[in-house]
Amino acid sequence: MPGFPDALSYYVLSAEVAGVLLLIPGIFTRVVSLYALPLMVAAAWLWVKHKTVFFTPSFGELPMIWAFLLVLQALLGDGALALNPPQRPTDL
Repeated sequence: MPGFPDALSYYVLSAEVAGVLLLIPGIFTRVVSLYALPLMVAAAWLWVKHKTVFFTPSFGELPMIWAFLLVLQALLGDGALALNPPQRPTDL
């Protein structure tokens, strides 16, 4: 990516791969959601910066919606069908 440090491309790649491989089956949902959140915020910022203002054909609102959904997923956590369900204390 021109104008950005080379190490940033490794973060972008790892956030994308973690989002695809871990969010869909529900593995480490909260951690992965918070890990991918800066990527979506930066994508929204870049769209708005290089296009025009919000809610125009620039499509800057789509990454903002994804960022909101990542925050929501981080707050909700793993679902009932997640591959690693939340640990519950055992009844004695």
